[in-house]
Order: sequence, then structure tokens, then C-alpha cells
Amino acid sequence: MPSVINTALVGMQASQRAVMAESRAANRVGLGPRGEEAVRNLPGHLIGVRNAQRSFEANLSVLRAADKMLGTLLDIHA
Repeated sequence: MPSVINTALVGMQASQRAVMAESRAANRVGLGPRGEEAVRNLPGHLIGVRNAQRSFEANLSVLRAADKMLGTLLDIHA
């Protein structure tokens, strides 16, 4: 059980890092070789943020299920 909880927490942390990275990338404004604003892949970064959000939610569901199972096991043995 602890390894499931640890895996879910590690996944949630990875999702948080992905959201931060995609957000920073979406906010970056670059200049092309002739000084013009470079084309940013804003839709791609927004999709990355959404994917990281879904990953976080999935890991949170795993954490909640593990917590519920652990509570049930404790209730049975008490």
C-alpha cells in the first residue's frame, strides 16, 4: 500500500512540474533572427497544461482510493 501512495504522490509532483514548465514556455516571448516575434505554440502548451492537469487528477484518484482501502483495512483489524 505505501508504494501505491508513494507512486501517486510522485505522479502528482511530476504533473505539477509539467504544468509549471508548460506555463513558462507559453509565457516566453522570443525574437526571431530578424527581430520579429517568433511564433509561439500557445495551443500546444495549453494542451500540455491540460494533460498535466488530467494526470494530476488521475494520480489524486489513485491516492484517494489507496487511502480509502487503507482505512478499510484498519477498520477490519480494529
